[in-house]
Amino acid sequence: MKLRLLPALVEITSREAHGHIKLCRCLNNEYTFYAESVCVAKKVRGRGLGRIIMSFTERYIREHLAGNRICLQTLDAQGFYENIGQG
Repeated sequence: MKLRLLPALVEITSREAHGHIKLCRCLNNEYTFYAESVCVAKKVRGRGLGRIIMSFTERYIREHLAGNRICLQTLDAQGFYENIGQG
């Protein structure tokens, strides 16, 4: 297995970070990634940024990391993930 660094993806406009996702590779499966941290700033929530971050992340792990799955664990954002087809 070739070691690859995993990025923290951040959406920035006007010198301010609005959204972020941090990934780690799951230990038991090199094709599965765990979304360790997914954040969207309160002032920009409801504008689709979370959906964009998740969509970009899915595409990124397929195209650059040979991944095929993202694992999530949440209680407070369960409705969001269900709404975008991740629940």
